Amino acid sequence: MYRSVWKNYHKSVCSIEFYSKNGIRFYRATGFRYKDHIISDLCREELVRAERVLLSFFCDGINGPACVIDLKAGELSKRITGEIRNDYSGVKFIRLTQREMIAVPSLASGIPPHPATGTPVAIIGFSRSIDRPYLKTGIVSSRVMIGGDKFVHIETSLEPGNAGSPVIDGTTGSLVGVITDCVSSQLRDYKMISEIIELNIRTLSQSNGSYVKGGIDMSQAIRANLHIIRHLSRNIHLSSHRNHGFAVPFARIARYAETIEQGSQASIKEDEQLLK
Repeated sequence: MYRSVWKNYHKSVCSIEFYSKNGIRFYRATGFRYKDHIISDLCREELVRAERVLLSFFCDGINGPACVIDLKAGELSKRITGEIRNDYSGVKFIRLTQREMIAVPSLASGIPPHPATGTPVAIIGFSRSIDRPYLKTGIVSSRVMIGGDKFVHIETSLEPGNAGSPVIDGTTGSLVGVITDCVSSQLRDYKMISEIIELNIRTLSQSNGSYVKGGIDMSQAIRANLHIIRHLSRNIHLSSHRNHGFAVPFARIARYAETIEQGSQASIKEDEQLLK
């Protein structure tokens, strides 16, 4: 059954890569086409930091991308037509034109039923280190309430880059949900460590030369150590794996998509006129 899931759906899944002004890729997420939108779980801070964003779709797991959409980060932000957001997730709807998505099939249509506990599922996504889509398997282990919102608890192996991946019912092929990275305790811990390190570096930057001992500026030495710790903590975070995760139920996403669909269609037609 997982072969049919891969065959039918992997062409709809894309890599979303964020690049800095220096051309360095610093973040990756997964997204997928649903009707006239790309749906993904994206953090606001990554959009602010990025200079450009690449959306890449693959026909298979071997050859290069079949479709690449290159956008300025500001342009991508303008194309976000809706968002399901709380303290634990940020599922965004990115509007693209029909010409941009002509070779990309929509992953699903309609509102799926809520998945039952024990349902076998497949997750198609990208990681920070693998530049091809790949498939993972798991099960729905429960449906839980977090921060006042419903989530689907998935038992599977997850890693950075999987945020935004579609969760697909392995038996029926219907969409179960979208993996969200923001409920990960590892991510929250990493952000907390990063904030502390950045604060310390800024404080030490203001004290250059104020503590010199034996010809050594101790504040500079501590700053260098903090930069090393920041680098190590980032590498640990980017290589971390989890044996479970959470997904925003797709029934909620599909209902929300219906409320913005009419307005999006009008904007898409205007874009098509500009591209002719």
